[in-house]
Amino acid sequence: NAVGDRAAGPPPYPVVLSGDSYFNFDVIGDTLAARISVSVYNNAIDGRQTLSWARLFEDPIFRQSPPRVVVVELAERTLGGSALDTMAAVRRRLRRPVTLLDRWQQSLAWPGNIDRYLTATAPTGRWVNRLVREARWTLTGRGSSGILIGPAEPTDGGPPMLFVADEFAIARNSTERFAALPHVADVLASLRDELAQRGTVLVCLVAPDKGAIYPDRLPRDLTVHPGAIDTLTALLTARGVRTVNVADGLRRAARARPDLLYYYATDTHWSPRGQALAARILADSLSAWGLP
Repeated sequence: NAVGDRAAGPPPYPVVLSGDSYFNFDVIGDTLAARISVSVYNNAIDGRQTLSWARLFEDPIFRQSPPRVVVVELAERTLGGSALDTMAAVRRRLRRPVTLLDRWQQSLAWPGNIDRYLTATAPTGRWVNRLVREARWTLTGRGSSGILIGPAEPTDGGPPMLFVADEFAIARNSTERFAALPHVADVLASLRDELAQRGTVLVCLVAPDKGAIYPDRLPRDLTVHPGAIDTLTALLTARGVRTVNVADGLRRAARARPDLLYYYATDTHWSPRGQALAARILADSLSAWGLP
């Protein structure tokens, strides 16, 4: 539904998925459940980054009936940002008694929540986004400055694509983001230890930016700084945190069949084919670890 909850049987659930828009598809949970032959609960929330993590970890039902495995998803372009620190602040707030001010701040009437009208799942999202685009074009004669158009004839023979300018490898502050990756790994290791006390295994999955899978379709004048996922994977592995790297499998599949889209050409997310492949890679990793 609109807040990210899906119909499911009673807890405990063997596997829970928690993340944002990359996990916010039924294909992910359905493919994973079929592959590992257990029920999967998906509490991903579109566009809210680690909010779904905070809700899950502070849910009384989760504390009373913890799952065997929690798979958390982070988008590559959010690495080194404030998502994990924001999660900690939200968890602290959820532990306090709810006040009228809290309810107001969580509602659509709170001015700081205007972005909730813009998410794909919001009833107003389509029309508000269109109004913003029309206003920008009328006033400036330009489209979104955050959208990058790839070459019309990519060297890999596939169709052209659109990208967003805040992808990790091409962002202006990518150097600063790389420097923040040890902090990201430390936070996730601490979360691993917390969940282990409840008998839950934490598994981390970073959803690669589209440019990391289709580098030949990026605009050719960009300076690219690849390697964020490999760097974070090494940091997490050194800390004993289970990590699933879906980037290599997606990249191999995309190179083998450039005519098939594993990401939408005009969107940042996995296509259904990409969702299914990512779920299969995740399932194979869980099976290799003997989970759940």
